[in-house]
Amino acid sequence: MRDAHFDTAFWQDRLTRQGARIDKFAGHYTSEPLGSKRKRNAGQTLVDLLFDRALAEYSAGLPIETANESLHQATVEVFPDLVALFPPGHAFGVSRPGYATIHRHIAALVLARADAAQAGSVFAALDALDLDAEGYGGHCAIWAAYRAHFGVPDPHTPSGVHWPEAYDHLWSAISPDTPAAARAEHLGGFIDTWYGAMKGELAAQTERLGGPAAQSQFVGYWCLEAAAASVAFGIDDAPCRAHPHYPTDWADWARRA
Repeated sequence: MRDAHFDTAFWQDRLTRQGARIDKFAGHYTSEPLGSKRKRNAGQTLVDLLFDRALAEYSAGLPIETANESLHQATVEVFPDLVALFPPGHAFGVSRPGYATIHRHIAALVLARADAAQAGSVFAALDALDLDAEGYGGHCAIWAAYRAHFGVPDPHTPSGVHWPEAYDHLWSAISPDTPAAARAEHLGGFIDTWYGAMKGELAAQTERLGGPAAQSQFVGYWCLEAAAASVAFGIDDAPCRAHPHYPTDWADWARRA
């Protein structure tokens, strides 16, 4: 196991429950009439469940390829398809994701070894969600850096770093203005503060829902964003490799692409 918070029986139970729920909602998503509210709800839940399963599979010690398949399904396959079916303005349009969710989907592109076309479809889905809308804050400089990494055209003018308390260190690690010698230190600073910043987000879901209780939904403690930055921008991850939230072997796997 990569995550020793719980024992093998817990992970077996989590994965069995997640698999059953994924099958259920995948069935709804593929069988409900196009444009129906129930189809949208099933799709949104399916994206979350597939992402959660990827993290649980990684935590349980399963091969990276297994966790990667779930991550790829969530971000590269279902998410852009769902937005295309239910864009803003649709009677049942999907809601804009939060900043943490967007960062995690972008990190997933790197760790799942998405190609330029697949990354382009995800960024197109994010564009369709109108992140320039009043009150949302526009396009984060970090997202722009990843678009450039994948070679995806960017029609937007970045508006700085959203949620700087959580992501300033990440931006400093990948910013072209940061000296190469300082990037690793900033990456270490990001992962050191990441979990605390995410306490209100899904990263703390297991604790908030009571650990191994039957109805708890494991989400994970893994800072995919730090691993993705190391892989995409060639940053030495030495300050992160022993950190309990750093998915070291997932980063190594993605780096070998």
